[in-house]
Amino acid sequence: MPNCFSISLMKPNLPPFCRTEPRPAGLSPPMAPRGPCAFEPRWSPALVCAKIIGGNTEGLPMKNAISSKAAFFAAGGFAAALFITGAAHAITDTLFRYSSPKVGYLSINNAEFAPESQLVEYSRTSSSLKLTVSDMGCFYATAHIPEGATLASLGLWYSKFDGTTFHLGFDALKQSTNSLINLVATEAASTGGARKFASFSLLNAKVDNAHLNYMLTICMESTTGENTLYDARITYTYNNAGD
Repeated sequence: MPNCFSISLMKPNLPPFCRTEPRPAGLSPPMAPRGPCAFEPRWSPALVCAKIIGGNTEGLPMKNAISSKAAFFAAGGFAAALFITGAAHAITDTLFRYSSPKVGYLSINNAEFAPESQLVEYSRTSSSLKLTVSDMGCFYATAHIPEGATLASLGLWYSKFDGTTFHLGFDALKQSTNSLINLVATEAASTGGARKFASFSLLNAKVDNAHLNYMLTICMESTTGENTLYDARITYTYNNAGD
């Protein structure tokens, strides 16, 4: 009896699923089966596999062939699975919302502070701001904080000598009335002239850039020593990727 593989269209190096199997029941070949194995070469699994590999499946009796619609729904199911698990929330949402708040920072270099008037005599370097005369002077800086963020704290790097003034303020200015909402208004503690860091609560205020703008105020004096502002940092939290 001839070997069944000898009359199939098996080719070398085909995938292992391309093996000779009986013709599916109910299919009518164009010609009568030949040989004891009753295979029709046109319907040979080897030929089917060869045509699949070649990208042409036209006219082949493939019940399990993957159609473009099946591929489309398979991809859709994958996207839906990601959505359900929360891994790809931004695929369908216009707003990516985190499951828990993230922490953000806004650093304010001393170079961003402007004196209240031209009468204030001061010196500035890339790392410090100080008065140059024995007097009081105030400086202001705008804080650009993301909309909807929650204000957590204001951090300050500074130095202050005993018996001097170093006033710190953080305010929200209401645009419609030009009135101030004080979030911080305090006197910084003495550091004995050493550079120190201090943190002040911002009361978990919600940022509303549509109606308010935010300003940091530093008022200091130089009498017994040179009080110095180095840098400031605002810590806030946010819940979505747009913040």
